Amino acid sequence: MIRQATLSACLMCILHTAPRADVEFWPTQSEFWTLPNTATGTIRVTVSERGKAEYSRMMPNGDRRSVETAPWTANRSIHHHCFGLIWLQRAMVETDPRQHDYDLKTARNESLFTFERVDSNRPIFAEIAGTGHCCAAQKDYPEADRFYDIAIQTHPDYPGGYQGKALVLQDHGDWAEARDILLQGNNATEGKSPKINYFLGLTLVHLKDY
Repeated sequence: MIRQATLSACLMCILHTAPRADVEFWPTQSEFWTLPNTATGTIRVTVSERGKAEYSRMMPNGDRRSVETAPWTANRSIHHHCFGLIWLQRAMVETDPRQHDYDLKTARNESLFTFERVDSNRPIFAEIAGTGHCCAAQKDYPEADRFYDIAIQTHPDYPGGYQGKALVLQDHGDWAEARDILLQGNNATEGKSPKINYFLGLTLVHLKDY
């Protein structure tokens, strides 16, 4: 059985907008390793500052050194976005409708907390604009589209904005427009994004553009 690593209540940095904000956060080790390196880095830095070494010991020395010197670690709200990613993962596998809705709402609030506090010129800002994923899962498509547009406009070389926007369009049956967005993203990333190439290929197959 996977041992749960406790993050203290002060690490949670209680959200004034989040539901049940007084509840301590409990990410598992398996959830920790599903996060991108930037996310695990911010959790590691924050946890080690609170005297908790569980996650610090789990990271390779090279990763520890890279996150300690990364400029985004100076912003102490970024770990909320990391927590938002975990809540979104939980929502995707939750079968109870009420808990599913709660997980999505918490994920959105956590990421929004960081989104409102990070400079838009930082590369990680575009990733945090992935709050659109939470909005799309809640079927709040106008807000999802708005976040993806923000990611595209502020960091046109970030593939996630195009990918998210295209998936929303596909959900509405707009496959031709989704293709155009993915082609735009493919050009902006100079054809180097595996995910954009993958979703573009699936979209072209759907459109019978063999």
